[in-house]
Amino acid sequence: MRPTLTNKRRSPFEILFPLLQPGGIYLIEDWSWAHHPDYQSVGAPLLECLALSNLLFEQMMLMSSVPLIAEIRIWSFLYLIRKAKNAYSGSKGESGNIFDQIRSRDKKWNPI
Repeated sequence: MRPTLTNKRRSPFEILFPLLQPGGIYLIEDWSWAHHPDYQSVGAPLLECLALSNLLFEQMMLMSSVPLIAEIRIWSFLYLIRKAKNAYSGSKGESGNIFDQIRSRDKKWNPI
């Protein structure tokens, strides 16, 4: 199974990005919460949740695999994704998931 933020449901990005007009911008804030010192110790809030940086990693792999994402700009607390102007709307993989288009040479990675 492909690593995602959750294997039980799709992320808002997976649902909304295909609907975004070509050239449009998608913004994600508070992506770096899991790397903050307050979230490192045993018993810390959201310790069992996967980091949003996993979504960013997947988006970078998607950007390199197919011409859907033109640009990703990252700041310490938010990042933006610009949809390619030549991207076609509704781009999805065989199972209907946008991330199924990632070319990874059949190698797995472990989310943090």
